[in-house]
Amino acid sequence: RLYYFSQTYSQPLWWDEADYMDMARAWSGSNVIWLESSVRPILLPFLAFLFMFLGLGETSIRFLIMLSSIASILLLYGIGNLFFNKRIALISSFILAIFWSFTFYSYRILTDVPLIMLWLATIYFFFNAYFKEKTWKSYILPGIFLGLSFLIFL
Repeated sequence: RLYYFSQTYSQPLWWDEADYMDMARAWSGSNVIWLESSVRPILLPFLAFLFMFLGLGETSIRFLIMLSSIASILLLYGIGNLFFNKRIALISSFILAIFWSFTFYSYRILTDVPLIMLWLATIYFFFNAYFKEKTWKSYILPGIFLGLSFLIFL
């Protein structure tokens, strides 16, 4: 993942990536004229706005997307291990790690890969709470991840 990140971090933005970044730039007070529409979700542009507010650029946002890709692989391993065994967990996480479209979108400022990570985190923490902990407090974390997944998708 780091090799492909080093090859793609300086690529120009696609039009839909640029739309997310324009939203973030408009929120940061720059001279970008962007009319709000209900088409784009707000969590990814808000994260980009926070990164720009902290003085970090596009590369750091791309790096965050790549980290969410790695976290997705680890979460899928955890789900496979929780429901089946380590062998199934390794096979499923390996398939996700080499799947071409998941790998391709791991280096774009789009909502696809972070959404998968948030869904997998919701599933993992919910069933971990259901099978192991069984207290009402252990269901708060999956609820947070579910809410964030709605904010990054809808």
